[in-house]
Amino acid sequence: MTVTAPRTASRPGSRGRQLPFQGETSPVAAPPCHGEDARADPLPYFSEQTIAQVRDATDLLALVSERVQLQRAGPDSYKGLCPFHSEKTPSFTVSPTKGFFYCFGCNVGGDAIRFLRLSSGLSFPEAVRELARRNGIPLPETGERDSLDGGRAKARRLYELMDRAAKYFSDNLWDSAGTRIRNYLRKRGVGDGIARDFRLGYSLPGWDGLTKALVKEGWEEALLLEAGLAKPREIGGVYDTFRDRLMIPVLERDGRTAAFAGRVMDSPAAREARASRSGDGPGFEPPKYINSPATPIYTKGRLLYGLPQAAPFLPAAGCVFLVEGYFDLIALHSAGVRYAVASMGTALTQTQANLLRAKDAEVLLLFDGDRAGREAARKALPRLLNAGLRGRVVLLPEEHDPDTFIREHGPEALMELAETAPTALDYAVSRILEAHGEGLESRLAALTEIRELHAEVDDPALAQLLCNSFASRLGIDPATIPLPGRTPREPRREEDVPPDSQDGHPVPRSPRPEASPEDPRAAEVDIDDRSAALLEHVLRHPETAVILESMTGAWPTAAAGALASELLAQLAASGTVTPARLSQRWREGRAGEFVARAGAEGRKQEPETAWVSAQEDAALLLLDVKSKQLLSIRSRLREAAAQEDFEAVRRLNDERTAITFDIDRLTQTRSPLASSGESPVPLPEGVPEPSSPEGPRALP
Repeated sequence: MTVTAPRTASRPGSRGRQLPFQGETSPVAAPPCHGEDARADPLPYFSEQTIAQVRDATDLLALVSERVQLQRAGPDSYKGLCPFHSEKTPSFTVSPTKGFFYCFGCNVGGDAIRFLRLSSGLSFPEAVRELARRNGIPLPETGERDSLDGGRAKARRLYELMDRAAKYFSDNLWDSAGTRIRNYLRKRGVGDGIARDFRLGYSLPGWDGLTKALVKEGWEEALLLEAGLAKPREIGGVYDTFRDRLMIPVLERDGRTAAFAGRVMDSPAAREARASRSGDGPGFEPPKYINSPATPIYTKGRLLYGLPQAAPFLPAAGCVFLVEGYFDLIALHSAGVRYAVASMGTALTQTQANLLRAKDAEVLLLFDGDRAGREAARKALPRLLNAGLRGRVVLLPEEHDPDTFIREHGPEALMELAETAPTALDYAVSRILEAHGEGLESRLAALTEIRELHAEVDDPALAQLLCNSFASRLGIDPATIPLPGRTPREPRREEDVPPDSQDGHPVPRSPRPEASPEDPRAAEVDIDDRSAALLEHVLRHPETAVILESMTGAWPTAAAGALASELLAQLAASGTVTPARLSQRWREGRAGEFVARAGAEGRKQEPETAWVSAQEDAALLLLDVKSKQLLSIRSRLREAAAQEDFEAVRRLNDERTAITFDIDRLTQTRSPLASSGESPVPLPEGVPEPSSPEGPRALP
């Protein structure tokens, strides 16, 4: 296949970074499937020994060299241009002996399995299968039991049936019967290449074209009913669910067909023909879309439409457009914006957001420009935050949806809108305030909505950041906002703010008595030792406050996260942090001690030394947090395996791999920002060395 030369434009938010628009003849689509293994159970559990065997057998240098031109940079080091972000100076390194790659430009790294996952858009099991296939390693899977064989066989059979139906519909589209549908697609700017990439098809007008063809091939009517491809007749037998519709297959990440959406065609003659066949009369208007029902292999909100087609383009793009509708998505891909997925007309679910988290890309919400579309963008915020995703909202003119906008104005205009897109957090707060207007009653209504949004965010630190942003817009103290499970406190009085000393550093008042263990305030300001050390250091050396941005969502206690959020709000508002402007709540108990100490004592380190110390304190804190997470995952893995919950096992294996890599990186770099260091940060007490046989890679 000939590949067209890509056009380029600035990546949204990149301030000039070049991002390719891929033509519709670019290679596509779903990640490759090889042999029977690639079609196996979608929820496998590979043993740790098997994963290690596959990893050790893979030549990382050869694997990376398939996509990156590498040059030797040392005895065990090779460098090249990173395949996951655009750069001119090589910052991507490979260490074949250690079996790791790492990019100092975008902070992406890992082993051979992770490289294949990121570069090919595969899930963890899919990457293991592919590397095992390349190295001729059989894949015995543990955790499966005879009791599951029937269900797994049924799932495989349903996937095979749906794939066969997809081929039937596709053959119809490219046959003479599909001429009208092909013309319709071309009129909407969808070329043949994109139509084939997305496996679009056509269901014939007759009542039973598909069912007759499949039954003739030996497929059981009962299975057709279970797959949602047929409906039962009252007089016996079955008939087609989808008739005279443009067929849109919904694919699993590995390219298998899980469901269909059938779009009605807009021809007046077609509508009249349907009405005459159905007996509903000339005024009958069928639903615009008919979707597959819930089946053993498909539930609404579990998949993202277009993810298999977009996955190969996400690493280079570093972002992903999220739209609602099928044709919104197809229109973007037709215009060369190949890094786009769709929620399929429903509100973004947490499962869908988690799928995007695995792609490690910034999410650009691109919904309709009307009121409903903007409200949908606002409601997506908690899902993004709970998945740990960065998000922004691309605002279209009110009269447009993504399909009409990109067809009328082109991808360059879309990129210009994306460049100025607000963060999802800022947008949500602004949207709520604008929706309710001015006045006391309106502000109270906005406050109620903020409380509801706050309750949907799982991470206490991020929820507090949302609260702080809202309070900042209203000019009030965040501590006065009555949030779920928290009694509002009085705002800080002016006399509570310590005056500045002659040398410009604030001097605290006399220490207040600590809250007793029975006092509910004690829990609110309970900050662990590691967090206290970092926060005190930042307060004493304000120029290091930016390190707190790397800790979002990683604080071990809600109080530590809330204090960090308040400091970040200070930093955003004034460019610095100072103890004098902290809320009253941080003048009590343990927090009050180090806040007062930081305010009373002047600078102790030179700026460069202070910055190194801040990185090391943050790295130690993250190591402590990650090690506890690793121990928890080990326990949950055993429980999931014992309960034969293979979806949980797959997810936990992915989490364990990511956390193990994070521990390795933090140990080697002495910094959460992945800057290089000459000596590793010592691991917290009780955490085994990653390279030790008892370390994370040897977990059962």
